[in-house]
Amino acid sequence: MAARQGGFTLIELLVALAVFAVMSTMAYSGLAQLLNVRSVMESQAEEMARLQMAMSVIERDLEQAAPYPSRGVVGEPARPALMGEDGVENFLELTRNGRRNPLGARRSSLQRIAYAFIDGKLQRAVWPGPDQPPEIAPYLSELLTGVEEVEVRFLDQRRQWRANWPQGGVAMTNAPMPEAVEIVVQMPGWGRIRRVFALNLG
Repeated sequence: MAARQGGFTLIELLVALAVFAVMSTMAYSGLAQLLNVRSVMESQAEEMARLQMAMSVIERDLEQAAPYPSRGVVGEPARPALMGEDGVENFLELTRNGRRNPLGARRSSLQRIAYAFIDGKLQRAVWPGPDQPPEIAPYLSELLTGVEEVEVRFLDQRRQWRANWPQGGVAMTNAPMPEAVEIVVQMPGWGRIRRVFALNLG
């Protein structure tokens, strides 16, 4: 009986190639799934970081809330130090203290801040002073995008939540400040994120 010569037959090569193709496909599929999971996790981490940053900005503003009304157009009544209403675009507006002044310029340390929910975006407007003169446009920034809903409530001195502040309307410039402000942001994939910010009224 003749001895078999070295090397592989055509059938053996085809079988080896088929096995290699199957294993390569499985390896690629597993790698693709792993990369997809990693991409989703990174995207979620970025969204969470943006959400935390937005809440931190709101928290700093409310911690520095100051009981100073804001003047706007000449002849119109001043606006309350803090005002807001649930269910409207411009849902929160306040005067805050603590404006940075690294050069020691002679100017107020107060700023007027406004928050709005427009077209799925949580926006923040900042005026350079406590008033809102029509000739000065505020600095606008987007804190969050892809927002589904924003809700706001205000805690009064009787520990009751209110959907608008102040209770007597925008003309009540001497209205007391709320004890706390609750903000709920609804985001796709995260649901409703609720934060309560206590005001430093001491």
